[in-house]
Amino acid sequence: MRLETITKVTKTTKITKKTTDLTGYDKIALAVVRAIHFDTNAILPLSVVNRGTLPDLHDGDIVEVPCVVNANGAQPIHVGRIPDRVRPLLQQVKEYERLTVGAARARSLDAARAALAASPLVRGRDAAARLIDDLMPLW
Repeated sequence: MRLETITKVTKTTKITKKTTDLTGYDKIALAVVRAIHFDTNAILPLSVVNRGTLPDLHDGDIVEVPCVVNANGAQPIHVGRIPDRVRPLLQQVKEYERLTVGAARARSLDAARAALAASPLVRGRDAAARLIDDLMPLW
């Protein structure tokens, strides 16, 4: 019943300037809903589980890639290998993300320090340890 109501509202709602003023993630979210509802095969940039879309990253990594979106959901478009010049940086960022998730799951300060040290924005373990220690009083 709720879906039917939403469908009726969607079909009868006049698009105004306010609806077209969307930017960023809200615009993408609305485009996803429209593409699924109207089965349009829209190509949209989405964050999805890698599953081989970018062969230089782990299958379980979350990647933002173009996807075909229709009534069956979002299917990532295989975009090939990451360019050589940016591959090491992207792999380092993904490693930092994986370590950060692991640290959060383990609820481990030592793992959090190690994760932060893996970030390309942090200059080593000592700096990471100081940053984590400085943030701890805020928790």
